[in-house]
Amino acid sequence: LNPRLICFPLRTKTLPPATHTNCFIVGKKEFIVIDAASPFAEEQAKLFELIDSFIEKGFVCKAIIVSHLHPDHFGGETALRNHLKEKFGLEIPIRAHKITAEDLRGKVEFRKFIEDGEVFELKDEADVSFEIKALHTPGHARGHLCFYDSEFGFLLSSDNIVGTGSVVIAHPEGNMIDYLVSLERMKNLPNLRFLAGSHGSAIFNAKGKIEEYIAHRLRREKQILEAIENGAKTPEEITEKVYEGLDAQLFPLVFKSVLA
Repeated sequence: LNPRLICFPLRTKTLPPATHTNCFIVGKKEFIVIDAASPFAEEQAKLFELIDSFIEKGFVCKAIIVSHLHPDHFGGETALRNHLKEKFGLEIPIRAHKITAEDLRGKVEFRKFIEDGEVFELKDEADVSFEIKALHTPGHARGHLCFYDSEFGFLLSSDNIVGTGSVVIAHPEGNMIDYLVSLERMKNLPNLRFLAGSHGSAIFNAKGKIEEYIAHRLRREKQILEAIENGAKTPEEITEKVYEGLDAQLFPLVFKSVLA
């Protein structure tokens, strides 16, 4: 996507219309891997081949990162760590926000937490140093992380903004107030120009896309309030009024959004 960033879509057990989760490799001579999420051996093998080619050139992997707890964002990170240990004798830490690490205790072994504002110092293929900052952006998930390269104005928005479909804010893990605060924070990042989420394509007008998301959520909130004013008394009744004509298979997801 730019000289510092590779998007490597991996097939995962994600929600439609998505079929893949974007794994991001940030940096080259010094790099991090974000969301090596596929549980499928054939998908893992494709990622191993790319990462192996980096290690064989003398590039250094500084961390394997899980952006948040949802099952289409973890599942291959331990396999990648074990592969790099067995093949190259490397000890690469798996990292996440503390909340995510607690939620995934017993499923993933995390060596170190990532704090809001933590800066990763990396190097591109020309050996030029650059920084990417971790942002704790709850709403979709309590421990949700995004990553920002302020020099390029390029945001890795994880599941907060995506290139295909929409973002589910599922109560109780999802919190709509937190989500709107996170969207505002991302919208106001200095020099913001581009973004890439965990599903679908990258987006050229990052700020415009985030503004669309905020407007959509506020519009939906207004519809929910109108449904209540018009006599809807339960979350089920509100959902039926607000999402009239919706495919029945999607009802459980939008019901959770209404609760949130």
